[in-house]
Amino acid sequence: MASTTTTTTSTSTTATETVAIHTFPETGRGLQAQLDIKEDAIILSAKWEAVWSVEAALNEPVLGDILKQNKLSVDDTLALFLLFVKLSPKCSRDQHDQRRVHVKSGIPESYTASCFFTDEDLEIAQGSSLYNLTIHSQSQSKTTSEFTLDEYKWALFTVWSRAMDFNVSAETSLRGVVPFLDMVNHSFDVKQCHAYDPTEKAVKILAGKSYKKGDEVFINYGPVSNTKLLRLYGFVVPGNPYNAFELV
Repeated sequence: MASTTTTTTSTSTTATETVAIHTFPETGRGLQAQLDIKEDAIILSAKWEAVWSVEAALNEPVLGDILKQNKLSVDDTLALFLLFVKLSPKCSRDQHDQRRVHVKSGIPESYTASCFFTDEDLEIAQGSSLYNLTIHSQSQSKTTSEFTLDEYKWALFTVWSRAMDFNVSAETSLRGVVPFLDMVNHSFDVKQCHAYDPTEKAVKILAGKSYKKGDEVFINYGPVSNTKLLRLYGFVVPGNPYNAFELV
């Protein structure tokens, strides 16, 4: 498949010419090294103000007042923020222009996570922890709002599959969906390499290993089992060293 050479979806996201979006035969759309990259080099960075965050949602002129009156989880807040910018006629288009670009060109329209399986496909997993956890996830995604259930499921799984957690201190962390950075695919063969820089108020992706020009650049999601990968991200890793039977 042909690749796209676009290197950013936001003026607040910096990718220089280090990586570009590319469609790979095995992993699908991801980020390709445009030059040789040394381990620990900064690949991408983004100002926190450009991130889909709780802070940005609460500061939204219309949606923020509603959110402040209701105590929602971080994921629910981010999901509603995504839907508001994408669909609501009350959304300020000028204020969220870059986020709308991200929704339109950077976020998939559908997911392959187990929550989107047909009933027939899900029955194959009956008796496993994946089946029970998927049923629970489906019940979690039901909500009463002006958005449809399918729209809300799309937004919630956008958050679950694309949000990153950044440690600010030993007690505090930030969670958000970072435009362009959220396109990095997973591999256990690289070290965990995303961080928050409090001095610059920016998030950064570092090279988890050295890359040659043309290689796919990866991020490590952590020691997660195939059950969790399929339930939240829609894929599995053959020979996953962290596979486990989850008791619920």
